[in-house]
Amino acid sequence: MNTFPLISTRLISAVLLASLAVMLIISMRATFTEVSLVEENNVAGMPEPRGNMPPANAPSMPAPNSMGFALNDKQSDSVSQLMEKLRENPNDSKTLMELGDVFMTAEDWSRAQVFLKRAIVSAPGDVRPRFMTAVCEFRMGNPAGAAETFESLLDLKREPQAMYNLALLYKYHLQQPTKAKALFEEIIASTEAGVDLMIKTKQEMEK
Repeated sequence: MNTFPLISTRLISAVLLASLAVMLIISMRATFTEVSLVEENNVAGMPEPRGNMPPANAPSMPAPNSMGFALNDKQSDSVSQLMEKLRENPNDSKTLMELGDVFMTAEDWSRAQVFLKRAIVSAPGDVRPRFMTAVCEFRMGNPAGAAETFESLLDLKREPQAMYNLALLYKYHLQQPTKAKALFEEIIASTEAGVDLMIKTKQEMEK
């Protein structure tokens, strides 16, 4: 007569444990994706830059990429085609950015930076290569350089996503919370920031 209550108790316990496991996985995913240097950006036509900022409680900057230069076959073909286009027009900012994006995909930040800095010179009024360059500088272990590049971008346009990323650098890597707070407040007051960015900004201000 005690068999059914025992089975029910075990079944309930198993269900509860499974539910807790699912909740834990969801919580961990949220934690490790909440604070990122590069979110979905609001700059029209910008190639999505590669590379993420570690969690807010990370003790140090990411180490510079030490894996060496390695492209897969598709990336190598893309580089060959883009380099051919670049030989025809060495100052084509679009081609330079596309080359930078290929190397960022391969996490070869230093080579990406070479082409992106040329793109900045070729198109000084375009915020996209500056955004991508800032990502490279961060991933190479240079948060101060990334912040400086973001600042130069904001001199051209008060882009909310760039402000958010710069604020994260100031808050978590450069120990300048006052500057971070000012940028968060500017985002909140902006009419161009999207809903998701507003939510993340408010969450950062509450921490």
